[in-house]
Amino acid sequence: MTTPTPKTAQKKAAALLEEVKAKEQAAKNAPTPETTEIARKIYESGGFLKYCKENFRKVWFGDVHILEGVLYMAANMRVLNAKDGIHLLIIGQTQTGKSDGVKISLLFVHPSGRIIKTFSMKYLFYAADELHPGTIVFSDDTVFEPETASLYRNMLTSWFTGVTRGTVVNHMKKDLNIPPRVSLILTSVESVVLETDDGQDESRFLTLEVRRTPEQMKAIRSFIQEDHPDIKPALDVVYAVWTAITPRVVKLHKTVDKDIPIREFKRYLTLVQAHALLCNRTTTTDEDFDAIDQFLTYSKPMIDSSTPAFARKEAAVLDCLTDKSMTVSEIVSQTGMTIFEVYRALHGRKGSFQNPTGGLMAKEPRLEYIQERSDFQNNINLFRLRAGAK
Repeated sequence: MTTPTPKTAQKKAAALLEEVKAKEQAAKNAPTPETTEIARKIYESGGFLKYCKENFRKVWFGDVHILEGVLYMAANMRVLNAKDGIHLLIIGQTQTGKSDGVKISLLFVHPSGRIIKTFSMKYLFYAADELHPGTIVFSDDTVFEPETASLYRNMLTSWFTGVTRGTVVNHMKKDLNIPPRVSLILTSVESVVLETDDGQDESRFLTLEVRRTPEQMKAIRSFIQEDHPDIKPALDVVYAVWTAITPRVVKLHKTVDKDIPIREFKRYLTLVQAHALLCNRTTTTDEDFDAIDQFLTYSKPMIDSSTPAFARKEAAVLDCLTDKSMTVSEIVSQTGMTIFEVYRALHGRKGSFQNPTGGLMAKEPRLEYIQERSDFQNNINLFRLRAGAK
């Protein structure tokens, strides 16, 4: 009989203690019978979305579309025949509160189904206790190294099946088993799009925009200074509802056809299924399609089959161009991007103005490029859209 070493005994004792603590915490967080009954009535009546929105508005100003997107993500985990995974990319100007909107929205997801923190790639390799099927991972305003971007790319492309990611940590090989149905929320596109010029990574995200007018910014600043009610009792009801929503099949009640790329089309149907499940339906109705059509007015416009797939920074450069010639420096000033970001948006990551490998020069037929030569200064690169093109 082998006698356990002191270290082994300590590890077993620590693991047992953690297990006991976890059970105690679960018992402590268990909803009361009264809360469970309230949750049952709200969900069975189809009023869960309305209940979440009403309580969200008590603690945050605007951004209800972000709350909806987060709720659809969590519901999608429970749709057994989902057409695709839902991943969110939240875009908008810095310091406008978009991260706050996401964090408060995530309060309406059961704590067991979310990871909210800024972390390095290595952290996920040691987070097996947190990373389980049906998890939403939120990483806020973080630019990752290529290894981390590749890891996230695995999560995007293997949503249904999960994947084992091998890497080297501290000079030793280590595997990370990413379970199925793990979804991502990012607030910085650079977190993932590091290596592709055609928008392939970005297209896997549902991009929601946070738009702020000066009046809205003023209203938000005023809202932040107000006293707000404690919504913990309401969140207890929300969590009880999530516990009650068991995984199930959601059938589409009709055949639809939209002239959009297949990936966009599958995501559209997925959102409709998720909305139906949140409304306690196992078969969709026209109401679900109408709700998603309205929700998508806050997303980056979907493209049809004849439109090139522009990455976000390509779209930003395209948006500032007119029929008047602009220098690269003027584009930098207009977009707020770095000169290297503008170069890449124009001619691709590995291209040049004379030999573009991607970007707007390869995708946008309306774009005209002129190079002015001078004996007294560097060559000037000019860009414009043909007259009447916009």
